[in-house]
Amino acid sequence: MPSDALRVALHIYAEPNAARGAAQAPLPEGVLDALKLAAGSAELQQACSRDCGVPPERLTAAARFFVEQVMLTQGADHYRVLGVDPQASTATIRDHHRWLIRWLHPDREGAGWHAVLAGRVNHAYAELRHAGRRAAYDEARQAQLAASPVPVYPQLPVRRDAASALRARRGRRAKKLMWLAALATAVFLAVKLP
Repeated sequence: MPSDALRVALHIYAEPNAARGAAQAPLPEGVLDALKLAAGSAELQQACSRDCGVPPERLTAAARFFVEQVMLTQGADHYRVLGVDPQASTATIRDHHRWLIRWLHPDREGAGWHAVLAGRVNHAYAELRHAGRRAAYDEARQAQLAASPVPVYPQLPVRRDAASALRARRGRRAKKLMWLAALATAVFLAVKLP
């Protein structure tokens, strides 16, 4: 059975415009599954592929898109960057960090954008792994949350079956083809007329 995080990942991968709403909503349950898939866990890929009926490559791509667009967004706090609750144990934080770095490490993915993301993940981990730093961060975070208005989180559809996603893609494709046919007809008529 796929986790909520994996369902959201597949949904926003099929409908990228939903990523903005997911980035503002609380993190779904089962983020560790998405992190393991992003890092390329072959065992989890096969199990989730069997359960969801989705090819393993698509699962990995969806998980990576989820991490980039939902967890590592601009202005995300350290907890969100690591994909954990503020009440998470140090062991959970360490586990999430390990899986993120397994995917984002510059030696594995090369220099560039992933190196920047790895730097953000390492900075968040450095702040949250020590009890004193974490307490100071939590205090500053609470002060910031108290000063800002409470955000309203949109409701996300948790499940979208493969058939409805396919129908949506076909509908978008049919619209594009219709517009292209209309444009081709207009060009043809413009060229044919004296």
